[in-house]
Amino acid sequence: MIFSVLTSKKSIEVKHIDKADDKKYTKQMKEDLQSYHVVNVLTEIIFFIYAPNAIQDINNFNELEGEQTIQGKTFNVKVIVVR
Repeated sequence: MIFSVLTSKKSIEVKHIDKADDKKYTKQMKEDLQSYHVVNVLTEIIFFIYAPNAIQDINNFNELEGEQTIQGKTFNVKVIVVR
């Protein structure tokens, strides 16, 4: 992760991916989602990923999008990938 910004109801996490390892990075993102459920005010989490020539299958990242419920906490996840 390069950095993360937490506002009153949104979290924006920025990642730079420089080598093709979709499973590694989507696993990290899933772990991040698990930790965000403790922030009770969050309604949206945005992952902004800069990955020039480093994504093997964009669907690996897109499957994280949408409404997520973790331990009773529901929030919307948006994934933006720039190649």
